[in-house]
Amino acid sequence: MKGDSAMQMETLGERVQFIQKKLGGSSALQQLTGISPSQQSRLIRDEIKSPGLTQISAIADAAGVTIDWLATGKGDPSGIQNASGYVAIPFIGFEVKAPFLFDRNYLVNVLGVPVEKAVMYHETSDCMEPSIHRDSYIVINTMNKQPNGMALIRVKDEEQLFLRYIQLNPAKGCVEVRSGSDKYLPFEVEVDDLEIIGTPAWFGAR
Repeated sequence: MKGDSAMQMETLGERVQFIQKKLGGSSALQQLTGISPSQQSRLIRDEIKSPGLTQISAIADAAGVTIDWLATGKGDPSGIQNASGYVAIPFIGFEVKAPFLFDRNYLVNVLGVPVEKAVMYHETSDCMEPSIHRDSYIVINTMNKQPNGMALIRVKDEEQLFLRYIQLNPAKGCVEVRSGSDKYLPFEVEVDDLEIIGTPAWFGAR
């Protein structure tokens, strides 16, 4: 692909690839359109000389762009950032789960989370009650890794993820970790032993 500028995307394949990247990859585009990654690759390589209107329409609808721009390159693809369609957000910690479909406009323009920086986390414990209830689904903004406030974390050499309140303690050179519920004891972690995945941007029930 020659670039992200609409003026540089001369072929259908380049425009499909542009959309694919903006929506989060081939799996996300498949989730939104039903078009397989292999078929997407054929479109990107311009191996399909006369793609069907159904495919073109599905891709354009998923991205929030006009069929005319996708098919001919006329106009611009700015609608991708303002589309009212859905984006497939992958789960973290539960990779076998199907992606969570989330309103793209709300994610990007209201929550301020870029599509490629969003992951979904399923809270299965009561550790953050009453703030976040058991069985909540949480959009994590992986662009924000501040060591203060509520965050999704992983302790070094452990696979399990934790949603906790964290507070950097510069005097002790550690991060204090605590739950929302008094049922769980607080603990401390060395700064270098703590991985901050990101911070919650939204939570709710599925």
